[in-house]
Amino acid sequence: MKAVILTMMMVVGISVRAEWYLVTNVLSYNTIVVQLSKGTGSKNGVQMRVANLEKIEYITDNRSKVLLGGSEPKAILKDMVLGQIVWIDQFENINGENVGHLYPSYEQVVKAYMKRRMTGAYTLTPAVKQKLISVHKRMLSDLKSASPSTNAEKAAYENEYSKALFVYDGMNWFKKTGQFLPTDVQELYVDWLSDHLSATGTNAREMETKIQDMQKRSDLYRDFLFED
Repeated sequence: MKAVILTMMMVVGISVRAEWYLVTNVLSYNTIVVQLSKGTGSKNGVQMRVANLEKIEYITDNRSKVLLGGSEPKAILKDMVLGQIVWIDQFENINGENVGHLYPSYEQVVKAYMKRRMTGAYTLTPAVKQKLISVHKRMLSDLKSASPSTNAEKAAYENEYSKALFVYDGMNWFKKTGQFLPTDVQELYVDWLSDHLSATGTNAREMETKIQDMQKRSDLYRDFLFED
C-alpha cells in the first residue's frame, strides 16, 4: 500500500507542480511565459495557458463589459504579472499544452486595477452604452456636414463643427476615465454630452462648463460617492 501511495506522489510531482515562477512575457489575456524563480529551470521560459482566466463567458451580470478596447484584457494581465514573481498551482501538460492556475500577489492586483479604476460595480449599463452610440453617430454627422470655419460673431460652442470636436474629446475622456465612475454619474455625463450637441447660446456654454467640471472632479465621484 505504501508503495502505491509513493508511486502516486511521484506521478503527481512530475505532472502537477506548485511553485513560484517569474513571468517573463504576456502573450494574450490568458497566456504567459514563465520560468522557475529560484533559477533551477530553463532560462528561456515556458509558455503556459492560465486556466483560471478562462471563464469570462460565464459572467451573467446584465451590464456590458467594462473593457471597451480589444487589447485591454491583455494589458491588464500585463500590468498585474509581467516581471513579477507569482505562484502557479496545478501546473501540468495537457495534450501537449502547458496549463496552470495563476495567483499573483494581492498588492500587484490592487495596483493594476487602481491604475485602470476598475471595480465590479462601475460598468456600463445598456442604456448608457446605447446613448453613447447615439452621441457618436451625431458627432460624426456634424463633423461631416459642418464647416470648420467659425462665424466671427459666434462663440466656438455655437459652431456645429467645434461642438462636435468638443464632444469627441468628451467621449475620449469617458473611455479613459468616465466609464469607471458610478453608474448614475456615467448617465449624467453622457446626458450632458448628448444635450450639448443640440444646445445653443448660453445653454451650450453652461453645458460645456458642466462637462469640464465633471472631468476635473472625477476623482471625487469615484472615491467618495457610492451606489446603494
